[in-house]
Amino acid sequence: MLVTTIDQFRRVLPNLDASWDSTEDLTIYIESAERWLKNEILGQELYDYLNTTSGTQEGEIYTLCRNVIVLHSYLLGQPDLDTIQTKQGLGVVNNQQFSPASRDRSSNLLENVKKRLDTEVEELIEYLEGSPQEYKDKWKGSPAHEKIFETLVYSSRDFSEYYEIFDNRRLFLKLRSDLKAVETTRLANEISQAYLDELRDKQKDGQLTEKETAILPRLKYADVYLAMASALYTERISIKDDTIELTGPNSAFTRSANRKIQQDFYRLGGQLINEVVTYLNDHIDEYPTYADSDVYARKTYDGWVNDDETDPMFVSPS
Repeated sequence: MLVTTIDQFRRVLPNLDASWDSTEDLTIYIESAERWLKNEILGQELYDYLNTTSGTQEGEIYTLCRNVIVLHSYLLGQPDLDTIQTKQGLGVVNNQQFSPASRDRSSNLLENVKKRLDTEVEELIEYLEGSPQEYKDKWKGSPAHEKIFETLVYSSRDFSEYYEIFDNRRLFLKLRSDLKAVETTRLANEISQAYLDELRDKQKDGQLTEKETAILPRLKYADVYLAMASALYTERISIKDDTIELTGPNSAFTRSANRKIQQDFYRLGGQLINEVVTYLNDHIDEYPTYADSDVYARKTYDGWVNDDETDPMFVSPS
């Protein structure tokens, strides 16, 4: 395990009182958080490597991993830490030294921990992208790595390059299904599935060239705008003062304003895709995968052409 002492826990959550002298009561939550980190972010090989390397297990990657584990395990354990199960039902732990925190204080604390967790996960992904080869080689190819990069826009920080969501990973994960849908349908139909897969693979492997970076920003803008247009249309999100909220419109006025934003996003997304396709067609020799695709063949097909060398064919009525 990467988190084994209460001091490691307290460095991330200093509000633990002095009665916490070990992680014994937190072990089940720490184990769940580490399992999540392994499956969703690090992958098995890198997680095992970090657990088995000799030395003090200190350094930036350990700090980032422990930040994620502590914050995640705290959120997992929070509903249980002040309640006990008795034969008569659930009871609340009674402590004469402290008064129970108010509902507002508890809610504010948990929301802050969730925001910190979002940020720490994004920090860790960003670190892994530029990490030393000993870590990167063990991360690449893992199911976790594949899942992170399964969409062209692959993280909340990447999303924020095109529309600011302030490291809100929870929001990004809600919108990832919309991103997938846009890429599977609209983008693949315009630049071909083969070329879309090539772009995703090169981005995942850190092998993007100048010709890819010439079109990628517009393509990602289109991806983001069309995904948000979809989420707004189905009223799974709303936008107020340029801030996305994970709730539908709460009034007719908000619904009307959001519908206008949805239409603008849809129009802008379509416009950006058209710009990308125009650029690809104008520089077709530089994009062989797109040039060889059925999509390009369909776009440039002029129809059958009659000429004098073609023998006529007569079809009689049956």
